[in-house]
Amino acid sequence: MTEPAPVDLLELNAPAEWMDFNGHMNVASYVMSFDRAMDVFLDRCGLGQAYAEQKAGSVFALQNHIHYLKEVKESERVSITLQMLDVDEKRLHVFLRMFNKTHDYLAATSELLAIHVDMAIRSSSAFPQPARQALTAILEKHQQIRRPALAGRGIGTRVKM
Repeated sequence: MTEPAPVDLLELNAPAEWMDFNGHMNVASYVMSFDRAMDVFLDRCGLGQAYAEQKAGSVFALQNHIHYLKEVKESERVSITLQMLDVDEKRLHVFLRMFNKTHDYLAATSELLAIHVDMAIRSSSAFPQPARQALTAILEKHQQIRRPALAGRGIGTRVKM
């Protein structure tokens, strides 16, 4: 039996147009990369673009917290994984990791809270049952993985004890 592992979602080379004047990937490109990875995940769960195009529902971001840990430079290979932290009838809490495959390190993380929305009324609503079952099955596996140390962290200039 294999150990539960985060879901592999996306792998790509960082293009030149994603670099900023500091010679590394810009902030918007990290956000876009994590967002693209979430699109892959939502597609796999039946909640992606095809679902949204049916005008039935969609998934909206409520909160996102990114940790920029190490630089990613032009042409370096990165991969993104997802660990499910929680899910309820209409919300999804996930933790994404961006690995620099070229130099073998964790480059950034993104903790995301998202909500299912009924697009007919543009208000929160319960996930459709098949998607809820898929999300719950992933959560059950991922609860066996150690919770990421960076999950749930606040932001500020001083550490409060």
